[in-house]
Amino acid sequence: MAFDDFEIEWGVTFGSSWAWPLMTPVIYLGVLWALNRYMKKREGMSLKWFALPHNIFLCGLSLAMVLGILHDLLRLRDRSIDRSYFVTKLFCRAPPLTGGLYFWSYIYYLSKFYELLDSVLIVLKKTKPLSFLHVFHHTVMLFTPYLWLKGSLPGCWLACLFNSTVHVIMYAYYAGCVMGLRLGFLRRHITALQISQFIVGLLIMTVLTCLLVGFDMHCTGDVRIFYPCLLLDVFFLFLFGRFYWKEYRDKKSRRAAAEAQKRAVV
Repeated sequence: MAFDDFEIEWGVTFGSSWAWPLMTPVIYLGVLWALNRYMKKREGMSLKWFALPHNIFLCGLSLAMVLGILHDLLRLRDRSIDRSYFVTKLFCRAPPLTGGLYFWSYIYYLSKFYELLDSVLIVLKKTKPLSFLHVFHHTVMLFTPYLWLKGSLPGCWLACLFNSTVHVIMYAYYAGCVMGLRLGFLRRHITALQISQFIVGLLIMTVLTCLLVGFDMHCTGDVRIFYPCLLLDVFFLFLFGRFYWKEYRDKKSRRAAAEAQKRAVV
């Protein structure tokens, strides 16, 4: 399906008002605080009846975004007169941003609101503590895609493509875990995949920023939005990298030390 005529009408299109990314984090944090207090002395809930369709839906939605973006990339390539025109249409086009790539980028933005239910499930199930990384990531990702679209950044579809690809695998993993499949060996690889998307994203944003600012190409919307996005990408890379080290490398080292000590005692 093509969405060649799609265009966001700011303040009219669903979710396009500033109130959505500004007020939702406040409500989100308030709900988490209230649920944490409510569950403090209660047993965790199973919620398999909701968790399974929730994860399957997000896996399917992520796959739809990946396929939708790839489909529109192929259509745009076929209609381009040469490679230069194709690349220009992808990364350097005058606002407003219209068409299928930005329809799926808009759907990606809306999906971040539904993904907040991930946090609600964690609190109600009490299978693991709600980490700062989790809450910060979900909070910031309500606002970041909005800035991409509001600032008319042509390359925002690329971030949506990378993240949605990771989410296809991640939510399939979550759904499998809910069904009782032993997939713990995949956790480390999924985290590594998340880290790789931040590294690739950082490289691409750095190159694009240098090209757009250095060559003064007037086709990007508000290029200043790249700067906070670059800083945020670096911070995410630090947080996910620290999580990876503590969760996998550090634990592995401690287990090896404990086993060595046990053999020494024997």
